[in-house]
Amino acid sequence: YQHSEFHLHSEIDGNEDQLDLSVLSDGRIAAVWRRQPPIMQSVPPTEIHMRVFDNDGGISVAEAIAPYSLSTSAWVPRVVPRDGGAGYMVSWGRDNAASTQLEMRPFAHDGQGPSANTWIAGGYPNSSVHSWDMASTTSLDEVVHVWSQGYDANIYARRYSADGSVINPPGLITVSTGNGHDEPRVAQWDSGAFVVVWEDTNGQIGSGPSVVARIYDSDGAPAGEPFVIEESQWMGQLESPDVAVINATGQFVVVWLRTDPFRTNEYGVYGRKYNADGGPQGAVFEVRASTSVAARSPVVAIDENDLIAVAWENNGNIQARAFEPNSAEPASAPVPMGSSFM
Repeated sequence: YQHSEFHLHSEIDGNEDQLDLSVLSDGRIAAVWRRQPPIMQSVPPTEIHMRVFDNDGGISVAEAIAPYSLSTSAWVPRVVPRDGGAGYMVSWGRDNAASTQLEMRPFAHDGQGPSANTWIAGGYPNSSVHSWDMASTTSLDEVVHVWSQGYDANIYARRYSADGSVINPPGLITVSTGNGHDEPRVAQWDSGAFVVVWEDTNGQIGSGPSVVARIYDSDGAPAGEPFVIEESQWMGQLESPDVAVINATGQFVVVWLRTDPFRTNEYGVYGRKYNADGGPQGAVFEVRASTSVAARSPVVAIDENDLIAVAWENNGNIQARAFEPNSAEPASAPVPMGSSFM
């Protein structure tokens, strides 16, 4: 460990969860999370809070509520760098009548933001947003949002400039259509190209429940059709994909949960590395095997040295495992750097 553990939030009552973090260009850490106040407190049921820390854990920007003048519940916040990496963009979902809509708000280095929230998607009949994600590239100063929406859970994307304005063309991007497409995640290269991964629970792209990906160029145009990362075998389930990109090589890494086909409540964590064109680099690699204690919510990140870190929830604890590229065989799967740790 480089530093001691420190508190992200200042509240001593209520409940905090759904944390997201992003490292800014100056090394500071932007944190966002959902706060559920005590039941008897007369405020909206849930709020999105944020705070920025120095790289030693000291407070750089005081804790504040991210949405501007929000009077309804909000949840699942995301944060990414903007404005050359000195500022940050925060997005969230919120109640709107009988629907959920997706919104965002840009913030400067000092935590100041505009007196408005920017609408992204949803919020009207038959268009509720189910799940979403956000990525950015500081070299081009743009943000990419992806989300699943509507009764059929189609996947959409849209590119934004750092001030929150839509980049046209292409405007709204239809990533996939069909019933059962959900839990999209996105990662973006410095070039502006990006890759989206999601769950295809009904096997409309693969031959069964699958984790699927699609690559887009720097103009937001598809670089090909969706392709399968892994298909379910023997009635097992594949869930909760995540993706990270390697800027130096143009590669990317996808991780996901896989159930044991004979013990459907036991999840393991697996991953695979790909070229920029979607060609696999080595076989599927095991991050954490299925056990009687199910893994949940895997995430993956890659540093400037191409070291890969995967973290997941394990029975109320957070565990992680690091991998390094196989330098002797670049087309092979990543090599584990020891066992997982808490």
